[in-house]
Amino acid sequence: MSTDERWDRLSAAHEQARCLDADAQARYLRELATRDPEMAHVLTGMLGHDHDALPILDRLDQAVAALVPERPMERLPSRVGRYRILRQIGEGGMGRVYLVERDAVGGHAALKVLRDAWASPERRQRFAREQETLARLSHPGIAQLFEVGALPDGTPWFAMELVEGLPLVDSVAIRGATVRDRLALVRAICSAVQHAHAHAVIHRDIKPSNVMVTTAGDVKLLDFGIAKQVGADAPDDDRTQTGYRMLTPDYAAPEQFSGDPIGVQTDVHAIGVMLYELLALRLPWASSRLTPQVPLAEQRRGIPDLVTTAKHGPVAPGRANWRELDVLVQTAIHQDPARRYASVEALGRDIDHYLANEPLEARPDTLRYRTGRLIRRQWRALTTAALVVGTILALSLGYARGLASARDEARVEADRTARIQAFMMGLFQGGEAEAGPADTLHVRTLIERGAREADALDGDPLLQAEVRETLGELRRQLGDVAGSDTLLTAALVARRRLRGHDHPDVARSLLALARLRMDQARIPAADSLITEAVRIATTTLPPDHPVRLDAIATRGRLAQDDGRLEDAERDQLIVANRLAASDPTSEATAGALVDLANTAFYAGALDRSDSLNQRALAIYRSRRGDRHPLVADVLINLGASAFERGKYGEAERFDREALDRIRSWYGTQHPETASALTLLGRALVFQSRSAEADSVLREALQILERTLGPDHPRVASASNELGTLALQEERYDEAERYFRQNATIYRHIYGPRHWLLGIAEGNLASVALARGDNVAAERGYREALAQFLEGQGPEHLNTAIAHVKLGRALLRQGRFHEAAQESRTGYDLLMAREQAPEGFVKAARKDLAEAYDRLGDREAAVRFGPQLPPP
Repeated sequence: MSTDERWDRLSAAHEQARCLDADAQARYLRELATRDPEMAHVLTGMLGHDHDALPILDRLDQAVAALVPERPMERLPSRVGRYRILRQIGEGGMGRVYLVERDAVGGHAALKVLRDAWASPERRQRFAREQETLARLSHPGIAQLFEVGALPDGTPWFAMELVEGLPLVDSVAIRGATVRDRLALVRAICSAVQHAHAHAVIHRDIKPSNVMVTTAGDVKLLDFGIAKQVGADAPDDDRTQTGYRMLTPDYAAPEQFSGDPIGVQTDVHAIGVMLYELLALRLPWASSRLTPQVPLAEQRRGIPDLVTTAKHGPVAPGRANWRELDVLVQTAIHQDPARRYASVEALGRDIDHYLANEPLEARPDTLRYRTGRLIRRQWRALTTAALVVGTILALSLGYARGLASARDEARVEADRTARIQAFMMGLFQGGEAEAGPADTLHVRTLIERGAREADALDGDPLLQAEVRETLGELRRQLGDVAGSDTLLTAALVARRRLRGHDHPDVARSLLALARLRMDQARIPAADSLITEAVRIATTTLPPDHPVRLDAIATRGRLAQDDGRLEDAERDQLIVANRLAASDPTSEATAGALVDLANTAFYAGALDRSDSLNQRALAIYRSRRGDRHPLVADVLINLGASAFERGKYGEAERFDREALDRIRSWYGTQHPETASALTLLGRALVFQSRSAEADSVLREALQILERTLGPDHPRVASASNELGTLALQEERYDEAERYFRQNATIYRHIYGPRHWLLGIAEGNLASVALARGDNVAAERGYREALAQFLEGQGPEHLNTAIAHVKLGRALLRQGRFHEAAQESRTGYDLLMAREQAPEGFVKAARKDLAEAYDRLGDREAAVRFGPQLPPP
């Protein structure tokens, strides 16, 4: 074994051993001594040196923990909260990790419990900071926090997403990943880290073992145990050696050893080292050189470039331009933070540039270099992108000069808003089908380069904020939640700084960010933003001002999402009446009509909903053409109305028309596409086309979980339909798991009282009824009925159906008088509608006939019997 290989083994053993408690560390050293006595001896000395280097309080903590035996309560019971402990799956310096099963929704999770919590307040603070960090982050590439709690003795714990897969290096080795595959994985890591940075969190310990690759090929960033929260309220944990002794030296940046300020470039460095390792199959420096006696700059001098490594050493498979990759990697791992990429986003952009065969930003901008790169690409795409970027640049610079001579502030503001938004939005909503799909060069290139152009507009910060907000809205519409969040937050912060807290521009930024929070189903956060925006707009703007109307309309949509339909309709009528009075055929008027139509639909007024939707559809078609996604949205609404009437074939036709338009516009992997698939799958389920429905719904669920996370209402919608399908096919355990998952999602987002929760409770009751547990079914239907009565009123279709189902549960218990009352109430509500679902009408008549027959009322039994037509 070579010296370098032996040092690499020793470094890995040192990293593993120092994360163990005293007893586990002793066992590890004893086991190592049986295989390699010399390495065990050296490692014992290294660990002793680590201990001597600890701050005095940390050494006291370890001494106390070693002298006093483990408290009995830390030996976990079989259950913690609503989690059933299955087995321990890991242990580190901070705590133990257990595989657990989740009661409410089924499936597995990871439960992390702080080890020796009572012995060290500092350890408890670090554990709490890790919880707080995870709670701030919501990204598909970051393991999600589910719940926090404490054992009876006060020991803290938190449950989080269980990530099943392989560590990064193992995954690429086993899968034989190409260079492009490996770059794509690192690009996904950049996206997750960028999200953390946007929320003022620096990871500080990014390394391959903290990145898992799932069986689906997605990356998950783990272990925020020494992450640093940046901001006024963030604790200054750099004043101790805690972060230093817990980080991994091979991937750590020089500033983490020198005590210089830690910033986003620290994580850039770690990602760069990891990328070098993935491409060269070795670290850029030997672990043996990492010693306190030699300056770090000297230790890391002479890093082998990737060109040399590619020629003379083992490299990742696949063709690659190693000189380009070397420029990229060497920039990321530069020992001077000021000469690295300025952000993880910048590193990610250069990875995108490499994969697209575009010039790197890290490369000197010479004519020869750029020309050599550009001629390899399609000239048509280049011409389009160049024209777009040139137009944006000319618009931005020309308009900035024009502002200097403006005298009328109101005119300047209106002109700035109109010119920028009309230009930017028009690129995507101009009715040209070929410019729409989110995966084309036009859209991706425009947004990425537009964001970079915005960074260069420091001379006009108001214009810069406007461009960022516009690009953030576009990213939201394209499903890029993390990118949208970064831009919209930056725009809001800038406007508050430049305009003060009560300016209409601030209200606009608040509303843009609120719409993103609504997409994320973060209702309380959205409500807070909208409330502030409405306050600003109503106190500073006239009644018909667009920003004021937008604030009221957004508040109405939030009320609609939250089940407060009367509040929603009140706001929506204000907006619709004022817009229609100004221009009854404008797109803004059509949008207000759609909002009213949705509220009417949820209230059960299907005819009114259809009428409003048809008016909006005519406006959109005349303004945008037939292929625009706004047209698809209305088609979806009309399909939902047909479904509620029991016209499942008609609903399918509407849903397929909408899906065709949405898929052609947004692409195959967008949340809007997945939602359209969900509705199509529902129509197929109710036509008993099980195999086709199962395929469609599983595709939808996969897209939604990957793009929106596992706890989003759209995920609940897709899993609800899969549960209905499983119930039809008598797969009761599977159906129950889906419906319990839905109930948990809705309860988490909307609280304990919401009509959507009633749907989940009613479906669980249907599973109980199918199993023959009529008492449990009755209990579930009563809970569902209470939710519908409170959230949708006594005449709603859902309320009618709940009465019918409750009547059946009572009938099967032999409680014929009560059954007849509930079934008759439901039947009368159904018959009072212009069009009611035929299946539920037949079910109610059948149950009434049986109940009256058992009660001895032969006349009523015959009247409701199936042999007679409905009255």
